[in-house]
Amino acid sequence: MFAKDMIDNAITPIKLSDNCLQIITWMEESKVAQLPVVEEQSYYGLISEREIYNLQEPDIEVREVLNRLRNVAVHKTQYFTDVLYYFVNEKLTVLPVLDRQTNYAGVITNQSLIRSLAEINGISHPGSIIVLEVHQTDYMLSQIGQIAEMNDVKILNLFTRPHKDSMLMDVILKTNSEKIDSIIGTFERYEYSVKTTFSKKDIEWEELKENYDYMMNYLNI
Repeated sequence: MFAKDMIDNAITPIKLSDNCLQIITWMEESKVAQLPVVEEQSYYGLISEREIYNLQEPDIEVREVLNRLRNVAVHKTQYFTDVLYYFVNEKLTVLPVLDRQTNYAGVITNQSLIRSLAEINGISHPGSIIVLEVHQTDYMLSQIGQIAEMNDVKILNLFTRPHKDSMLMDVILKTNSEKIDSIIGTFERYEYSVKTTFSKKDIEWEELKENYDYMMNYLNI
């Protein structure tokens, strides 16, 4: 998935003539901590809630604080991993997207990022999540795949997360099946520790999304 596929059209960019105090209200309404500054498709940078609060006289137009804007953006054809990098390392709630001519094309929000990641990883598709805890030296992707095949289950996505100060690791599986009793039993027979499971059959979508967010935190995303 590319950056252009993750744009949230609900966010309206800020103009150079907009008042900084008014921008704080718009940020609160949109539940974001930054907003892009755009004039006739030209992108000037991100204005942040923190920078506005640090102004001695915030009742001024954006054009008067251009030196405080953050020049952060991605191009439309950059992959979702680049988007993740900027959100994590720049601590963003929004990320502007530019076209080949560096004109403003839209903005990705943390909410549209989560929705896109859920789509990429099959979270919104029927199925279940299984979290295994294994020793790093015992991790065998081929064996996990064989166990899934033995139970007529397909693994749609797989993540691994090493534990800190330990040789243990979590193996997070997204499967295409809501009926996982059989595969759980097989994992246990092969002496895998099944840490937890999440099934859309058993819980509502909002709960599943919360569990997905928890999983993303697990991966430090």
